[in-house]
Amino acid sequence: MVTVAFSGELDLAAAQTVEGILFEWIEAEAVAAVRVDLADVGFLDSTTLGVLIRALQHAKSQGRGFGVVNPSSVASRILSLTGLDSVLLAS
Repeated sequence: MVTVAFSGELDLAAAQTVEGILFEWIEAEAVAAVRVDLADVGFLDSTTLGVLIRALQHAKSQGRGFGVVNPSSVASRILSLTGLDSVLLAS
């Protein structure tokens, strides 16, 4: 399992970079699961939520696990408000 930690603002400007990093790890042969640590994220927009959903779908298609861990209070609130906490939070 690999944990990828992001910090700062995850918005339109960061979305392509976030997606590239996540997809690279999802496709890595020796990685069974990817966890996304959002403990230091101060802002999370709909573009990045879309990236997380696409990454989850891609991980499933590759037979790998995927989930968000340690969401900051901001990230946790956004995930909860959108209902994505039940989909994205790793157990």
